[in-house]
Amino acid sequence: MNRRIVTALLTICILAAAPALQAQQKTITILVDVRSGIIMGRDTTSSEELPKLLAERLWKSYLSTGKMYERIEMITKGEVLMGTRGAVFDAIQRGQQIALKRVCVYKYKKMYEDMDTAQQARVRKKFKVLFQETFS
Repeated sequence: MNRRIVTALLTICILAAAPALQAQQKTITILVDVRSGIIMGRDTTSSEELPKLLAERLWKSYLSTGKMYERIEMITKGEVLMGTRGAVFDAIQRGQQIALKRVCVYKYKKMYEDMDTAQQARVRKKFKVLFQETFS
């Protein structure tokens, strides 16, 4: 029983601190917990819904500020299985691809793959979070 209380308090502390850290560092933090599942900000989700949720958060950030988050961070709590980590990693990458597609079509009126090399380099420089490969 005490372990559950400590786990609940730790989760609340992380969630309470996350908005302040995100505002300061422009980081999206994804907490993968054995008991709670996948938590991003105030949202609890599954690995199937994570790409859509992540893409929406990146997209809305871009639309409201003209800028995007600087990085995505994945934190694991407890003994998360490698299969679960892999599923979350893949879900993050799918979310990045969805957001990249939206931004390119919106801003450049073409898909990233259809851009010339110089234009792709500008997109990579401006939207680094969409090309981030490590999340720890």
